[in-house]
Amino acid sequence: MLDSAYADYNRMPGIRWTVLAAMAKSPAHYVLEVARVSSPDVKETEDRRLGRAIHCLTLEGDDVFGRRWVSYEGTRDKRHAKYQAFLAEHPGAEVLSVKEMRLVKGMARSLQRHPVVIRYLETGVREAPLTWRDVPTGLQCKARPDLLTPHRLLDLKSGQRMDEFGFTQTAQRLGYHCQMAHYMDGLLANGWNGSQEPILLGVEKTDPFDVVPYEMPHAILMQGRRIVRRLLDRVAECDQRGEWPGRAPHDVVRLNSAVEWRFAGMYDDLSDLDMSGLERE
Repeated sequence: MLDSAYADYNRMPGIRWTVLAAMAKSPAHYVLEVARVSSPDVKETEDRRLGRAIHCLTLEGDDVFGRRWVSYEGTRDKRHAKYQAFLAEHPGAEVLSVKEMRLVKGMARSLQRHPVVIRYLETGVREAPLTWRDVPTGLQCKARPDLLTPHRLLDLKSGQRMDEFGFTQTAQRLGYHCQMAHYMDGLLANGWNGSQEPILLGVEKTDPFDVVPYEMPHAILMQGRRIVRRLLDRVAECDQRGEWPGRAPHDVVRLNSAVEWRFAGMYDDLSDLDMSGLERE
């Protein structure tokens, strides 16, 4: 069961970044993601679920976390009487495995001990929902920043690598700069006048759960803002036309010569070929 504040946020009208990001694939992917998050039976990925647990413990503390999250040693199968009894003893709680609970507590404790995190946790507003209307398109948008002070936006990010190169790769692939730009647009539309660069509070998913606060330069944030602008414009255009096409609805796409090197030498040994997806085609 989702906590009430998060469930209320899910029901709020507006385009969040994780949905808008699907537009970068195609309008068809965007429509599918809108339907997915709107469904009462929506299923989270394990990464997102663990992310919520980390956020809860880090930002809301032990008491709130203890009421919402528990761990179970064994198979979490509702067909088993033992697990049914455990759920009955913890109504409404979300259940983690023992391993997951250890990871969540390890990451949260590392974050809570870091002096930068401590400083902002003492003064920041935590997970306050925002709504605003995008002026050029008229689209309703929303966001839920992790941590906000009068001058600084901060967001928690977990990952396998916290070295600068590895974290930058992840940030680019997952569009952290676009997410921060979306948040900043919402904050500015709501009258916030913070001018300091946002901070991504990175924490490793494995021991020693190293924490690295990364400041995002304005130049990178502006790149994200340009991408967000294009995606919102495309949503508005598709909505006006009533058409939500896939990546290539009419044309043949030629593989660019710039990616030829990716194929060079690949699968020289056909035993390495990943066939896992073929059965679905």
